[in-house]
Amino acid sequence: MKALAQIQKDLSDKLDGLCTRPTAKTQQEVDLWQSDKQEYLKEKSKNVAPLPAEWKQDVKELLEKSQMYYDLLDTWYDQFGDFKMMQLMRQKKKGKLSEEEYKNLTHKIKEHDYGADSRKQKIENLYEIFEEIVQIMQNNSDWVELYRDSNLFWIGDVVRDISVIDMFAWQLPNADPEFEMVYRELASILAIFLLVARFGKREDDNRNPFEAVGGLDNILELYIFSRHKH
Repeated sequence: MKALAQIQKDLSDKLDGLCTRPTAKTQQEVDLWQSDKQEYLKEKSKNVAPLPAEWKQDVKELLEKSQMYYDLLDTWYDQFGDFKMMQLMRQKKKGKLSEEEYKNLTHKIKEHDYGADSRKQKIENLYEIFEEIVQIMQNNSDWVELYRDSNLFWIGDVVRDISVIDMFAWQLPNADPEFEMVYRELASILAIFLLVARFGKREDDNRNPFEAVGGLDNILELYIFSRHKH
């Protein structure tokens, strides 16, 4: 079987052929698409032809190979309890928790079996941490502390490029709507993996990566788009 990166590239190239670039009918529409990326993504989604039957096996292999991303999520989540404890200690140090609150919350974390959390819960916790990091960045505050505590940098550079996110966020969900939810979930996870890998290259200067690195906004827009049904 082909390596995952090659499968992604081959399918991405094919799927591009199913997509027709939307054409604005008015200047108002042009202005809207330029100012609101979500609206433009919605419009692009309307211009995707159905997936040819002969490509179904390729897509099946893509999904089977993509299990590795869930395996990475599981491995990262093994340390989630430690992350929660670290956050509690930081809150207590900053005076945001009383001694009694700290003890009660610590007990709850120690009692909770994070290894038994469902995949859905793991993904929701991933979303929550990622969105908190982004919010801190957008407030131009110190994001590096939470980024390092989260251990998300451990995942590494595992997503080839933004075309993989496009494929899962809006191309496949519209070409093959039967598995829309599966594709969109993968798009959200892979957008996070791609972004946190890029964040890691900016952690030494603590600047907002969205202001320092071109193209990150486009990945974030795909994350936002994939998190909602259209």
